Amino acid sequence: MAWHGQLSAASMTAFQDLQATEWRDVAIGELPEFIVYRNAQGTFTRSVTITFGIAVLIMFLVRGETSRAVPFYGVGVFMPITVMGLAVRKHVLQNYTGRARRWGSFGAGVAAALAATVFVGQIVGKWTEGGWVVLISFSLLAL
Repeated sequence: MAWHGQLSAASMTAFQDLQATEWRDVAIGELPEFIVYRNAQGTFTRSVTITFGIAVLIMFLVRGETSRAVPFYGVGVFMPITVMGLAVRKHVLQNYTGRARRWGSFGAGVAAALAATVFVGQIVGKWTEGGWVVLISFSLLAL
């Protein structure tokens, strides 16, 4: 039962991250503004609703066996954390000096390395349960 609670909390966090990044992307001109339109109740943006639909579809595709969806979670959560850690490290290296630069770049590098380890580990660890599909789909998405 605790596993379902953790999964629900992780899903809420992922949806919050999705909304935060889409607002940023609209502000800097990478996404059109209609993406952040809120529903009639004022709670969810269109992309969160679409993402929820995709998550439900994935649950049907894996027939409710949530462990098969773990590699997709890695792509959606730990890959972006890896990229953010690398971006923070680059920012620190460009804008700080001395001890702040050393510790800041070290901390951000460690965070990126840990996230990358989990990201790759989830794909490799679930290889026989469909991790290879995630590798192919992620590679196509990256291209």
